[in-house]
Amino acid sequence: MHIYSGLLASGFAQIGARVALEQPPEDLATANEEWQRRRDETLRQLDGLPAVPAAGGWSLLLDVAALGLDCVEVSDRLLERKVAATPIRGWGGEIADRHVRFVFSNEPVERLAQLGDRVRQALAVGG
Repeated sequence: MHIYSGLLASGFAQIGARVALEQPPEDLATANEEWQRRRDETLRQLDGLPAVPAAGGWSLLLDVAALGLDCVEVSDRLLERKVAATPIRGWGGEIADRHVRFVFSNEPVERLAQLGDRVRQALAVGG
């Protein structure tokens, strides 16, 4: 992997950014409000768990090592409950190995409302 792979947007991403910048400002405001609703619901569902809140963006982390769990094992447990969460092992040294990542940006709030129960069931397995 080359360093520029993580620093430069692909042609596809550049086209998407250009199209986004051509949209009316109220469309961007509406999109931002929806992404914030999705982020807020994800955090509500993970309340009481060691979630790393996102200031914005599209995803957030759960510190499963703080619960004495392995990120790959938790990711597998979550997938069994129809929740996709990426283990972050190998994405940034020891600190990354502590986490699984939830991408909330493309999930409707109604589906995110099911997250808390599923996560807690996955964390309880073998516990």
